[in-house]
Amino acid sequence: MSEVVRPSRETALMNLPEPLAGRVAAWLAADPDPRTRAELQGLLDAGDVDGVTERFGSDLSFGTSGLRAPIGAGPTRINRLVARQVAAGLAEHLRRECETPQPMVIVGHDARHGSADFAAEVAGVLRSHGAHVVCSEPDVPTPVVVWTHATSGADASVVCTASHNPPSDNGMKIYLADALQPVPPEDERLAARIASAPLAAGRDGPHGPAGPYRASDAAPGFVDAYVEHVAALVPEGPRGLRCVYTPLHGVAWPVLCRCFEAAGFPVPDVVATQRDPHPGFPTVVSPNPEEPGVLAAAVQQAARSDAEVVLANDPDGDRLALVAPIDGADPGDPTSWRQMSGNELGLLLADHLLRRSPPDADRLVVTAFETSRAVARLATASGARHVDVPTGFKWIMRRAVAEPGAFVFGCEEAIGYAVDAAVPDKDGIAAAVVVAALVAELSATGHTVWDRLAAVDDRIGCHRSATRWTVLTGVGARTRLAGMVDALRRSPPTAIGGRRVEHMTDLTDGSLGSPVDALVFDLADGARLVVRPSGTEPKVKVYAEVVAPATDGGQEAAAAADELAAAALRRITDGSTDQH
Repeated sequence: MSEVVRPSRETALMNLPEPLAGRVAAWLAADPDPRTRAELQGLLDAGDVDGVTERFGSDLSFGTSGLRAPIGAGPTRINRLVARQVAAGLAEHLRRECETPQPMVIVGHDARHGSADFAAEVAGVLRSHGAHVVCSEPDVPTPVVVWTHATSGADASVVCTASHNPPSDNGMKIYLADALQPVPPEDERLAARIASAPLAAGRDGPHGPAGPYRASDAAPGFVDAYVEHVAALVPEGPRGLRCVYTPLHGVAWPVLCRCFEAAGFPVPDVVATQRDPHPGFPTVVSPNPEEPGVLAAAVQQAARSDAEVVLANDPDGDRLALVAPIDGADPGDPTSWRQMSGNELGLLLADHLLRRSPPDADRLVVTAFETSRAVARLATASGARHVDVPTGFKWIMRRAVAEPGAFVFGCEEAIGYAVDAAVPDKDGIAAAVVVAALVAELSATGHTVWDRLAAVDDRIGCHRSATRWTVLTGVGARTRLAGMVDALRRSPPTAIGGRRVEHMTDLTDGSLGSPVDALVFDLADGARLVVRPSGTEPKVKVYAEVVAPATDGGQEAAAAADELAAAALRRITDGSTDQH
């Protein structure tokens, strides 16, 4: 048998065009992780030029909520060398734009693959550049880190997490002044400094070699103070609650458990097989609580235990989902349980918080533009101000921080909620405690969450929504996605799903205060359609909303919204990719 001769690194690099070959060689020389070095060398040995090009075709950019990508080799992936570059770029950004000579930075991480390693790189590089780094406890929910930043006077914070993305992904959420995530043009300046950070200089800064991540550096009382704050969000009232909870193998359970106890609620009945953090998320096909079937185990447990609701956080604890049995159905039958959409739960929370706030006060409700119009109409009907902003809590919480005394509530349809302005980001744990108070209050008077939603429908009209999307993979996926939206922009339809298009708004016009790559179609009979590429994944999303009389609990409107979303997605793509 003849011996297989593997090409040398130099021979493999010769197959690449310049300047790609030089960039790959520099990356291999600087990468501290033998696993990602081996991955990249394997692509070179196999002559996979497309695979190498896809990993080096660009740099990571800030999406809706930070940097996210699959774990792997190269600048378009998340890895230890990217973590070093992020830290070095952030250090340079703070040096130029922060007034203090020794900025304070909070660093935390969840339990995903690589999160602890990435946090160690970030903390070490920041220290080597002269920052005062305070590390949170390991495996901490994002809202706790943001709370720590906001209340400690820190100059920045970094959370190593990919939120609800697939197990193969990771990322970093970066918060700057006022514990807010950066928006244009600051995020563009930060991204440029990250991209220009020298590979070889990432580990050793001007103040010496980088040190390790030290959880012992955590200032005492951060979690304690967060728990005390969340418990104070709910006034005295009924505390009877039968709840099943799942953190979906994420990190929220210990903190949520403490918050429920501190607020006087019974500790939820947790799904034991999903209680502990696990980076592989072994019992679910996806750690996103919005995905169909992800909460099946929790619903089965709730049906067996006579629970009133199921609550679920995503893996880093910043989003919240709710499932409850349909009124009049057998709660012991798991098929009688229905998950509220993000828009429905947002409407329910908005109604609850507006009811609790003084009606004669200056009150502000903020929503991402793709959120249901129902929240805006409820705010107006309640005598409150409403503001639409671009997608993402980095925009919602800017308004909240600017008017903390007026802010009542902020939400987006992707099950993200802010129930106060003290944590300048969405907070699924605080929202869960407020929902617990709402459910206990309704239960004490013999009512359910569906009763309250029906009452709101009677007041402002029945709004039902549906979201669908398509995901592309491979080289140039984001470019192809952008092309789909551009094609719709250049040649807008006169009708979608049998409904006449009355007006199209191209939000790149800056009408929301900043250009947004999205199209809004106002349709006949009050229906609305939003089309936008995702800011964190190679995905184009379609949001449909239908308004109808609430004669059947909204079932007809919900079905019509889903049909409209499906028709719009067919209009955008040929249907050959993954659709939901």
